[in-house]
Amino acid sequence: SEPPRVRLLCQNVWNSFFAGGPDRISRLQALREFVRRKEVDVLVVQEMFCFGLGPMADQREGQSFGEWMAELGLSYQTSLISSMPVLGQSSGLAVYSRWPIMEESHGTFAQRRVVRAKGW
Repeated sequence: SEPPRVRLLCQNVWNSFFAGGPDRISRLQALREFVRRKEVDVLVVQEMFCFGLGPMADQREGQSFGEWMAELGLSYQTSLISSMPVLGQSSGLAVYSRWPIMEESHGTFAQRRVVRAKGW
């Protein structure tokens, strides 16, 4: 018998509040359709930013995308806001999986732009 196969996709979604380009929602919808059609098992995305302003956070697009992925069976997801600074964008990194994510940690690069928490 064949060994189990895992369909992994790594995608930059260009969902930046400062330079996210046109049609951010349309691009996320197109990615959702691609994930559905290709039956992706694990999706790793970059630039799925959330924006923090003091106690407030704008994570609407990230939340919507997470709900879409859960509907497709990728219900195990890393946190979009764990790396969010008091002012600025989160790291933008997220994982969506059909299988449990056993451990999650976040870090921020020491050398970075003030309003971004890029890291891992």
